[in-house]
Amino acid sequence: MSNRLKLVRERMAAFEGAANPSVAIESGYYIHAPGKLLVDNISNRIALRPLSSHLLLGGIGSGKTTQKRGTKI
Repeated sequence: MSNRLKLVRERMAAFEGAANPSVAIESGYYIHAPGKLLVDNISNRIALRPLSSHLLLGGIGSGKTTQKRGTKI
């Protein structure tokens, strides 16, 4: 297999819907948004009452799991 084909396959795999998002972040495919991030807002609210139960709601594909993975709990 050529190096170019291997490179293209690796880059395509980084953007698959079922791929682990941390792989894309570690590969440099993610750029932090300017300003305050939603994950920081969620983390701050959880930090106020860390022993409480918290419910994160949103539609399918809205990023609930992605935001949860980024919380510092």
